[in-house]
Amino acid sequence: MIHRKGNCFVHRFAACAFGAELRKNTRLGVNTGFLADLERPCPGLSGTHHHVQLTGSLTTKAAEYPPQLCVAWADLLSRWIRTVGPILPKDIDRVRRANTRGCFEKLYIHDFVSSSSWTEVFSSRFSKVYHINVCEMHALLTLVKHIVIQHQNCRVLILLDSRVTLGGAAKGRSAAPQLNGILHCIAAHTLAANVYLGFDFVPTRLNPSDGPSRFRAVPLPRQDVPEWLTAAANGNFEGLDTLAGYLLQRRCCSDWARFALSIACLGGVALRAGRDFDSSLGFSGEGPRATAGPRDVSALDSRGHVAQTVTRRQRYLQAFLIWLWNGRRLTFADFLGLDARKADSILQSYGRHLFASRRSRFTYAETINACVDLRLDWRRMLPLAWDTSWVWKSLSEQHHHVAMPADVLLALLATALHGDWLDTALLLGIGFFGMLRPGELLALRVRDLIFDSDPLFTDSMFVRIIAPKMRRLGPRREHVRIDDADFVRFTRVMTRGLDRDTVFFTGGYFALSDLFRQLCLHFSVSNVDGTGLTPASLRSGGATFWYRRTDSTEFVRYWGRWANSRMLRIYIQEAAACSFLADQPAPVQDRIRAAARLTPWLLHQLLAEF
Repeated sequence: MIHRKGNCFVHRFAACAFGAELRKNTRLGVNTGFLADLERPCPGLSGTHHHVQLTGSLTTKAAEYPPQLCVAWADLLSRWIRTVGPILPKDIDRVRRANTRGCFEKLYIHDFVSSSSWTEVFSSRFSKVYHINVCEMHALLTLVKHIVIQHQNCRVLILLDSRVTLGGAAKGRSAAPQLNGILHCIAAHTLAANVYLGFDFVPTRLNPSDGPSRFRAVPLPRQDVPEWLTAAANGNFEGLDTLAGYLLQRRCCSDWARFALSIACLGGVALRAGRDFDSSLGFSGEGPRATAGPRDVSALDSRGHVAQTVTRRQRYLQAFLIWLWNGRRLTFADFLGLDARKADSILQSYGRHLFASRRSRFTYAETINACVDLRLDWRRMLPLAWDTSWVWKSLSEQHHHVAMPADVLLALLATALHGDWLDTALLLGIGFFGMLRPGELLALRVRDLIFDSDPLFTDSMFVRIIAPKMRRLGPRREHVRIDDADFVRFTRVMTRGLDRDTVFFTGGYFALSDLFRQLCLHFSVSNVDGTGLTPASLRSGGATFWYRRTDSTEFVRYWGRWANSRMLRIYIQEAAACSFLADQPAPVQDRIRAAARLTPWLLHQLLAEF
């Protein structure tokens, strides 16, 4: 099967051609042809070449490659890399995130265990025959008792080669009642001595305590102490952090990974870690390592504002400073030195100036906030300025986003599907059925779609929102569920095989608005905010749609992520009262409804192709 593929090669050689005592004909399958020089038959055609018969224990020895073969192989590989350079798969990020089932071994644990000197402290026999997991857990309890006698008020790292014991000790509980009793004893001893236990996995073949348990001596160090371990002992953890960043290895690959690292270090090659630090997991027994040196105290002056807000308020303050000097002959330092009543009067005058100049009320409100950031004692001490702002708001024309009717959504979906704009169709459906804001749509990636694995609920999916609007006052992460069966099946098919970091829409808000305008113009529908449809109409239209389908404001409030029911009721009352489709001319209505009736058929046709 491998040989039949066009990009695969099978090279045949005899082990005796590379100095082995055994003949052992071998076939090597590779996907490149640079190893063709390894094809060497047995040189014993003259009759002077003899082989050792392959029997008994020699079968194990024959599994090892001869040294001459390894040298020749390495030489060919080195020359090939220097010629074409290292070739990595195009989807290297996906390979790094591949399934890590069975990967437990860490490279820095290998180096630490293999280079350290170990001493047998105590050993004992079990008086009865227990299950192996019970014996392992009892051995851990014995070790903990020894630790708490010798040390208190400290943290201890324990290396275990039993995954069952490691998991139970790390969680503090187990599904097995026999293990739970032992874990209770361990917890009692650690609490009494104030000892914090950290656990990590060490392979049995490297475990120093495995030898004495089999009546063998404690093994000697297999390698010199690595540089990163010496540096870590002196307080420099850079090398340790780099090794800790590499992916976990399987048993069959861990020694090769260490060999590759040692070769790279000898050649002066810097290898980047395969993963970044995950703050939700942390290091063993702790969170992120504290950064050396003092913190930047100036970060507290921003009051937690994002950089965009700080830049915007500085720009508004600059305009206020110019007005202050031209109209009052005051410097900004003089203004900040005034008491709250005089500053309030000046800000009120500035608000009147902005109102007369037809500037936005948002500019005025942000200018007040910027001044309060510099004089925190003025907070709640500027009634005239804020009263001007609220009166300004009452005089401004108020409008809400027009709710998109379900028929209009289906018509837009039909247009997108017919034009093969599948990403646009996904964006419209997720925004409508998920009641997403435009900013949340723009940040959406494939990894944010979570499909229900339960076979009874395959017609629903969850949309994860990484940066919700109210993340500073509410949850920092939110999600919404979509229950429309046809659209969920369409989304599942369209996202199958895509990279998880793929962004649904690569443009900004103006690009999204322009795309929306093109779809609306196809049906001669207005796209002016307040009177027509905009990307924000997807959220209000979805809220109206789900309210009419479920007749439950609590359902809409929860999945729409409104902070309270009062604001939702006002929102739905105004959105549901909008008769956008009924206000359109009769030909436009007929065209929209005709296109809407085609959407189910187009979806089924598209799904049938996959």
